[in-house]
Amino acid sequence: MIAVVIILLVLGLGAGGYFVYTRLDDSSADAKPVVDTSDDLEKAPIGCAMFEEAEVAPHIPGRMDYSAGGANPGVGQAHDQGQCNWNNSGRLAKDNVRGAYVIVTSYVYHANHKQSGVDKAKEHMEDRVRNGVAVNVEGADDAKLVSQEKVKWSAEVVVRYRNVVYSIAHSNQTEGANVKAVATSLATLAIGKVVKAEEG
Repeated sequence: MIAVVIILLVLGLGAGGYFVYTRLDDSSADAKPVVDTSDDLEKAPIGCAMFEEAEVAPHIPGRMDYSAGGANPGVGQAHDQGQCNWNNSGRLAKDNVRGAYVIVTSYVYHANHKQSGVDKAKEHMEDRVRNGVAVNVEGADDAKLVSQEKVKWSAEVVVRYRNVVYSIAHSNQTEGANVKAVATSLATLAIGKVVKAEEG
């Protein structure tokens, strides 16, 4: 009789343990990020969709062309990324102008179980923009100017709004061109579009 009770007890504990294990396994499979993602944006303008031609053309002397860089859209990814390069490199001799470009690199960071998209974007600013100095960009949560000490005709402004990061790199070898001001104004325009898209 005692042996029967022991066998039933062992079987009961085994079944209970299996039930608890499968419940835990199911819950982990369906788990959502445990971090606060309330400030994360699901998407934002990236790549060549960032600016219209008329917004960039005034800063590129002569006739302008553009090319798209790599992009990996999809919320399932660690981040969405896109790049666009507006330049006049193919028309310098014909138009008798100096070289210029605007390169925009876009990042939209997504949350995981340890970090929100905002946390990842902040980390981007800390790790990748170490030599930048704070600059005023209306609407941005963070903005840094990265000037090229040895190349006076190039500058970069990196801005963050929530979990979105934009790098605006501008170069213009035309005498008197204010590349820092242009990069800053384009960064302001980019942030304004993100805010507008969110509100809309």
